[in-house]
Amino acid sequence: MALPGASCSDGLADCLELSAGYLSQMAHNLSSMCGANLWMPARVTRFRTAAIAPLTPRELMLDGELFPAVARVEIRVVPAALRCSCLLTGRRRIQTR
Repeated sequence: MALPGASCSDGLADCLELSAGYLSQMAHNLSSMCGANLWMPARVTRFRTAAIAPLTPRELMLDGELFPAVARVEIRVVPAALRCSCLLTGRRRIQTR
């Protein structure tokens, strides 16, 4: 499990910010799959609300799904529910549940 302290009912989102090289990422993946969680080359942050706006639109992976050219992301956490809104280039908005 990549985020062993995560809970779907505490009203907080656990965000994994990872910028590791290939070998470090593989060590993390293997450690997580084995349940050992010995290698964590990332910063974990918990939040209730967040907004992310890169200087230029970027590709975003959110819960395993890729979104191209994202200009801004706003996230609001509700206990036991997740709703996310992405503003893509061209002002097109995608919402997920």
